[in-house]
Amino acid sequence: MFCRHSIVLLVSRLDEFVAQILRTSYEAFPERLRGSAKTLSFDELLDARSIHDIFLRFADKEIDRLLRQSQEEIIGYLDEQFKIGIKDQFSNYAAFLEVTERRNLFVHTGGVVTPQYLDYYEKLKLPKDQAPKLGQHLEVLPAYYLKAAEMFIEIGLRIGQGVVRRLFPKE
Repeated sequence: MFCRHSIVLLVSRLDEFVAQILRTSYEAFPERLRGSAKTLSFDELLDARSIHDIFLRFADKEIDRLLRQSQEEIIGYLDEQFKIGIKDQFSNYAAFLEVTERRNLFVHTGGVVTPQYLDYYEKLKLPKDQAPKLGQHLEVLPAYYLKAAEMFIEIGLRIGQGVVRRLFPKE
């Protein structure tokens, strides 16, 4: 169980990191929130202590909306907004996405392989000879976890460096 939760934790920590990166980008460049369809209730406006507090509530709603999407959609958003090229330049992108889908299995099915997981595995063009079987219980062996942790460190560095360099090129 600990090994499965370690994968869940990797994905959760990446989501927290992405949320902080986005919050920083929105605070530094509020115009990045233009076009957001988010709204605040009258009660939320009355509870706000300042215009900045209202802005942060909009930012948090936008971040929450994004983080409810798949990791593939989140990375697509970051690539589009910040031109960091993760999809094109991260050689382990497909394997990274498999880890995030495995996380979904651990959270929602206890690690039992579903048709949805197998369809996604095939879409990622991962090795067919390594594909699990429908109904199989997936585990997290030490080698798998080590590779997953290394990928998450790398993608975190790519996101952090890419966004910071794009937003603050002189710093």
